[in-house]
Amino acid sequence: DCSLALQWCDDNSAQLKKLKSKLVFKLRRGEFLELVRKNDAHVDAIAYARRHLSTHAKSHMQELQQAMATLVFKDSVETSPYKHLFEEQHWEDLIETFQNEIHRVNHLTPESLLTV
Repeated sequence: DCSLALQWCDDNSAQLKKLKSKLVFKLRRGEFLELVRKNDAHVDAIAYARRHLSTHAKSHMQELQQAMATLVFKDSVETSPYKHLFEEQHWEDLIETFQNEIHRVNHLTPESLLTV
């Protein structure tokens, strides 16, 4: 569930936009992929994409196309050219991106200055 991260993004939307952050798109894509993984009918995933991903089409078309293609390959994820989108590493990368954006928005260094 990305709701807390998305709330943080909403609260910091001006700064994220200024920084040209991809965080909101990546969070929304992650939620979409989870809907694809869990939902056989894909109706919820398609509705979610229309509501939350379509606004990112201009700036993230290739990534959006890959995410939407997962609907076609859902039953054969292991042989799909998009299987990397369903791997656990996807969430690890998203966590790292979120942490980096928190640092950028708050003008912090990724490393603690106390450890120097």
